[in-house]
Amino acid sequence: MRLIVTGALIVACCAGVSAQGPQPASPLSVEAIRAALQRSPQTPLVFRDVVPPPEFRRRQLGILTLVPPATNTQVVNVSIPVGDLTMRAARAFSDARHRRAEQAAERRVREDLRTFQARQQRP
Repeated sequence: MRLIVTGALIVACCAGVSAQGPQPASPLSVEAIRAALQRSPQTPLVFRDVVPPPEFRRRQLGILTLVPPATNTQVVNVSIPVGDLTMRAARAFSDARHRRAEQAAERRVREDLRTFQARQQRP
C-alpha cells in the first residue's frame, strides 16, 4: 500500500514539473547585476570612536549597575553582582535552616517540660 502511494506521489510530481515546462530566464542576469553594482559609488563605512560622555557615571538601578561602555560596540554596560546574589541566597537558606532548627528545639523543650510537670503533679 505504501509503495503504491509513494509511486503515485512520484508520478504526480513528475507530471507537474513537465506540465510547467522550463522556467523563463529572469529579466536581470547576474552579469547585469554585477555591472550595476560596479557602477554604483561605493562609500566606505566609517566607524567613529564611541566615547562615553564625561558626565557618564555609574548609576544604580536596584540590583543592577549601569557603567560606561567598555568597547565601541556597546551602548550601555550592565553590571550584575552575581557573587553577592549567590552569597545572599546561601545565607538566606542557612538562616532559614537555623531558624527552623531553633523552633524545633524549642518545641521539644516545651513538650519535655510539660511531661516533667505532669509527672511532678501526679504523686
